Amino acid sequence: MINSNHPQINHIRMVLVAVFVVILVMFHIKNAKHRVLSEKQYQQQQVKQENIKQTKTDLDLN
Repeated sequence: MINSNHPQINHIRMVLVAVFVVILVMFHIKNAKHRVLSEKQYQQQQVKQENIKQTKTDLDLN
């Protein structure tokens, strides 16, 4: 069993936790940006689908 009171080990553990938190935050920011882009693309896709439906109904009426 490793003695957790050893300052070197506590320092290493703190550094590892800090690195882990930084990676999580960066990942979260990246996902948030990606999510915003995805929503914009999704809305554009919805508009395109509406236009296609409208065109089809116009053609069907003719």
